Amino acid sequence: MNAAAAARASMIRESMYQVPVIPRAPVPPLPNGRNIAPRRAGDNSNDGYPTYDEEYGQQSPRRPIQVVDYMSYKVQCELERQRAAAAVDLYKNSNASGDSLGKPPAKFYVEIEEGGRGRVVRMFTVFPVRDINWVVTVMFVFGSASFVTSASFGLVPVLFPALAFPEIGTLAVPGFLAAGSFTFAIAGVLGMIGAFNANRGTVEVQKDGVATYRPALIGSESWVWAPTKEEFAALFKSIPFPASLVSWISGLFFLVATISNLPGVMDKTLPAWKILVPTQQVIGGILLFLANVSVIFVIQEKWYKPKLTSPDWLGTFLNIVGSTGFALIGFLTLAGDSNGPGFTYWYGAMAFFIGSVIGLYGLMEFHPTAWAA
Repeated sequence: MNAAAAARASMIRESMYQVPVIPRAPVPPLPNGRNIAPRRAGDNSNDGYPTYDEEYGQQSPRRPIQVVDYMSYKVQCELERQRAAAAVDLYKNSNASGDSLGKPPAKFYVEIEEGGRGRVVRMFTVFPVRDINWVVTVMFVFGSASFVTSASFGLVPVLFPALAFPEIGTLAVPGFLAAGSFTFAIAGVLGMIGAFNANRGTVEVQKDGVATYRPALIGSESWVWAPTKEEFAALFKSIPFPASLVSWISGLFFLVATISNLPGVMDKTLPAWKILVPTQQVIGGILLFLANVSVIFVIQEKWYKPKLTSPDWLGTFLNIVGSTGFALIGFLTLAGDSNGPGFTYWYGAMAFFIGSVIGLYGLMEFHPTAWAA
């Protein structure tokens, strides 16, 4: 679950507005049929708004946006700067960097990829390793793929007994489960760092004077690994950071359950095993469920209206489904069911995997070119 990516995408989309088309009288053509009227916005792909990605041969449309949240934050900092000296340091640390939004233009552009085919192509050809949200999303993809592999091996003795081999229960299932759990735990930490930078960004001014908005990249001047105390307190008032924190804590519960359930670590007949394995799975699943539910309400324009056409919404919804599957593993284990946990593990892992892939697809909307690679 990448709450920071969903929050950043929501902020950018809410700040977008379409350029109005100004009606104008048609210019009569010359006798030879040629039209010498100047090209204007909306006439064709060579006007000032769409750009052309020569590497992939597809358009990367630009839309003017205003980052409303940031501008409000800047005004608040200006007021606090006049009241207390402590706010001066906060203002300098937040807005004084060279590539930050300290002096943003009134209007600037964000490059997006609206075409579904273009996003799919870029999922396999563009690798924006400096965008931490991309790193976190890719880690969730690989982690959930490990869960799916582990769960699939676990169902082999039940569905296809003839294909079972002795190492399934001692190596294949716990090995891929451990790989997925460790990956999710690390991704949770990086997701919190991504939440620190969800409302930060850069403005690149080109030679023609066009300013392009870029999300904060790892290592840029607007990037922070840890916020100030004032910023940290403000982060708790927004949903993305608490959701990322709860998601990471749930990952720790799953990690404890995974390690405790490794072959040879603990006897399953001991009372402590129920506390350290199925109980941890129940708690972790419930926490992850609550975190994803909070994020999905951020994505929706209205709390009662699902946003079925949004990749971010679909990915988060599938994460909710996956969290219920992981919680049911613990519930069914505590109830003494021997086969049920295997099936719920598989459907939960598959939901996480599909949701992570959809999340990566949605993230590529803001990477029409390899600018963050």
